[in-house]
Amino acid sequence: MITPSHVVYNLYLLGKRKRQKILLAIVCGAIFPDIFSYSYFLWNGVIQKVPPSVLWGDLYIHSLWAPFFQLAHSFWLLPLMLLLALYWKKHWAAYFWGSALIHAIMDFTVHHKDAYMHFYPFSKWRFESPISYWDIEYYGLWVSRAEMVLAIGACIVLFRRAKTKWGKLFYAVAAIGFLALFILGFSHSVLRSQLMGG
Repeated sequence: MITPSHVVYNLYLLGKRKRQKILLAIVCGAIFPDIFSYSYFLWNGVIQKVPPSVLWGDLYIHSLWAPFFQLAHSFWLLPLMLLLALYWKKHWAAYFWGSALIHAIMDFTVHHKDAYMHFYPFSKWRFESPISYWDIEYYGLWVSRAEMVLAIGACIVLFRRAKTKWGKLFYAVAAIGFLALFILGFSHSVLRSQLMGG
């Protein structure tokens, strides 16, 4: 899934009647698992100008960044951090790690060729989902469209929940963005398939 979708889904799931500080923790947690991928892209794709086919191919799998991609989606590390935050009664941290864990669980269901090793470094097992959020060979076009529709629905609910004008504006802009992607026929599935050589 694309990162903005994770943000709105997690705010929908965890953010009801929460203070601004907790909402920020949910947003940061939803973004956290993808931070290393963005950093990898910024360094290798933008600064080093590595061609996209190499960037998202062998280099992505075998780079020094790879362990961080796995640990950021870990099914042992993220729950451990969540439990520690709960034990120490650190509410902000609990929502952060809980949000990151939900992100990892969602990604578990929609990654095929690029599936994460969720139990790394103890196991290199990967669950190759029968559907992909981007790969056309594994229903990526339909999954990406469904993702946009669900994100728009979440934004509508969040807009109604928002108590401030800025909150309502944020969700309205997000909904319009997802709707524009859907109407214009933009699909990250098509784009990424081309970059990966699919």
